[in-house]
Amino acid sequence: MRRVLLIPASARPVDPGLASLSMDAQVWENGYPLVVGKARHGLLQDFWRHYYGESAAMFVASDQLLELHNDIMAAIPACVGEMPVLRFLNDLGRMCLQAHGDGSGLQVIGD
Repeated sequence: MRRVLLIPASARPVDPGLASLSMDAQVWENGYPLVVGKARHGLLQDFWRHYYGESAAMFVASDQLLELHNDIMAAIPACVGEMPVLRFLNDLGRMCLQAHGDGSGLQVIGD
């Protein structure tokens, strides 16, 4: 399982009660050729490239969230036939906008 945590500026990834989004292996596998194997989608491809362990961990700072959101919006048309992938991308896009509006960042953890 991979998780994306919304991290306010004063919080740490271990703090309880942080907003989170889970990504199961099936979503990652089904979305991989659609996101990584297609046109360049910048931060989204960096996010999608690894699923497990240390290589899956990344932090997206507040000033990068709109770039990630734009990458997500560009990738969505290719994912229309994969509803779980599409739902995940929509949820991640909303999380990007929420975090950006709050001045927060996103911490990605590969469990």
